[in-house]
Amino acid sequence: MRGGDRTEPDELAAAARSAVLNPRVWTKYRFEYVSPVAWMTISPDLVWTLDFSLANRGRTGERFALLLTEFHFAPDQPSFFSDDIASFPGRVFLVNSSFVSLGGVDDEGWWARIYTTSRNLVPSIHFYVDSADGSESPSHPDVYFGRGDFEVFELPGVFVPPVIGPVEQ
Repeated sequence: MRGGDRTEPDELAAAARSAVLNPRVWTKYRFEYVSPVAWMTISPDLVWTLDFSLANRGRTGERFALLLTEFHFAPDQPSFFSDDIASFPGRVFLVNSSFVSLGGVDDEGWWARIYTTSRNLVPSIHFYVDSADGSESPSHPDVYFGRGDFEVFELPGVFVPPVIGPVEQ
């Protein structure tokens, strides 16, 4: 469910807000990869999966963090934060999330901000859908963001963390 009827605990959004206010979380990250928004059709019969892969093409261990924000037509747009994940040289790391709607039919979008310690970490995102009963649902396309689909920003030495949550006036 989305908006005020959301089933995810508020602690997830609170943890994301807390993380961005902690400057120690952000000092190590030097690059930000920003994805396009991926739109999903939400219905009780669908399970959307988001696979975030980061390939470490370098020779040293690196670190990354994911900030995933949900967009829907409600005042709240919750964010989910996974901090400080290790990526070993020459390996691919996968972070997997699934979303199930308990009712209603609507569209919502997701966009990711991926923070890395090096440009040697190459991100990709795969969004796809299965039926709630586990069968394939060919009427919904796979969405893939790979090299060239992300905007990349070099972060200054003094990084101002992203805003999470509603805009305060």
